[in-house]
Amino acid sequence: MELLNDLLLDDDFTVSAQGDFALVEGVANVRQALLHRLLTTPGTVVHRPEYGVGIQDYLNSPLSFDTKRKMAVAIQGQFLNDSRVAEVKTIQIQDSPENPSSVTLLASVLIDGSGDAILQFDIG
Repeated sequence: MELLNDLLLDDDFTVSAQGDFALVEGVANVRQALLHRLLTTPGTVVHRPEYGVGIQDYLNSPLSFDTKRKMAVAIQGQFLNDSRVAEVKTIQIQDSPENPSSVTLLASVLIDGSGDAILQFDIG
């Protein structure tokens, strides 16, 4: 399966050395697409109301074991909705004692045509 490409989004669009919008490809593109799923609140994409985890909503409450479990289930379901993700092997949620509204997510996933990847997402 082809991993496709998309516009590179860091905090804003990025310009390439040629003066055009920079692209992100391969596993980095899959990571960016999964980050969009994490950050999007369900119900905010009109034609895809089930799209998104709404990770910020989870960060507005104490990160108990139960909350982390609910987050992991939602993340796994959303990641598997991306046709390039064949399997979600593990999801680790590490909260920050210094900043309670911040988490680091480590996801071990099997990407079709590319193999295993460990993806890190720093949210907050």
